[in-house]
Amino acid sequence: KRKDKTMKINGALPIPREEIQSILDSPIPWDGDDGDIEDNSKRLLGTLKDEEQVEMASCASYAYWLATLSDTPPTQEEREKMALREMRRHLVKTKFDDAVGLLQSTIRVRTEHRVDLVRCCFMENVEYSSEEDKALAAKIRSMVEQDMQRQVCVVRGHDKERLAILTVFARATKGESDEAFLHLILYAMERAVAATEFLSTGLNEKLMVVLDFGSFKSSVAPSWSANKAVAILLQHNYPERLRRLLILDPPFWMRTMYNLVSPFLDPLTKAKFRVCSGEDQKRQVIAEFVDSDQAMPFMLPDGKLEGKIDAEHYVNRVPFHLGYTQENEK
Repeated sequence: KRKDKTMKINGALPIPREEIQSILDSPIPWDGDDGDIEDNSKRLLGTLKDEEQVEMASCASYAYWLATLSDTPPTQEEREKMALREMRRHLVKTKFDDAVGLLQSTIRVRTEHRVDLVRCCFMENVEYSSEEDKALAAKIRSMVEQDMQRQVCVVRGHDKERLAILTVFARATKGESDEAFLHLILYAMERAVAATEFLSTGLNEKLMVVLDFGSFKSSVAPSWSANKAVAILLQHNYPERLRRLLILDPPFWMRTMYNLVSPFLDPLTKAKFRVCSGEDQKRQVIAEFVDSDQAMPFMLPDGKLEGKIDAEHYVNRVPFHLGYTQENEK
């Protein structure tokens, strides 16, 4: 039977348990890694302080986290396997001692920001373990819902590798707080990671991010402190999650900064970033990675996906692990 957790879901899970199991059964993607990374992942797992930290590492997987809330929770073997996935991501291109510190930072961030509540705050059938958690989930939901109206961040379509595409549009109106902006980005990232996990049945772990600056206005942009907090959050919480970042129609100062910095980036890092403006350049760059039936018109002129986004519909009615256009595809 399911062990007591900080919360429980009354009734059916948002995803069939057999579909969740197919992800838990998916192999760890050791292929292509350095020969020592598997052994070092096991070593890194051994540095965790207690079983609670192992569980937190395993719960980086949305599928695993949902399984813990079901009547048939994951086995100990599955728990270790999903934790090893997280260990591996922390070790790619990172020295072992640095990975130990980064891992502890990740666990601290996920604990402090209550990622579990971020994931379930829009679910209607959740029974929280305390009134404090219930109130906090309601607060997170309100912040995300309101800030999503100011700056739409939506999983919409996938690239040619079946990695979820997270599109972040320029902010339309000024936000009320740095905290709301941070929770919006955390919510958006968790949905994108979950979408890739289910799109690929656990075979892929990365995502594509598209930043659309087409209607950017500096007067309503998040504060420097908010952007700094988000940068730290992403750095500490999502190692080896970014496959590619496309920056579309950036302002002049941003293009200038990129042109100054790009010659000093190592080839692997530079390959992740593309900056492009105008239809011709966007067509040339984006078509290499995204088919037209998975692109909105602002990305590709012949993009088949509707460009208008109903943010309220997305957060309240599209399941957490699905993109905006995937709702009726399965």
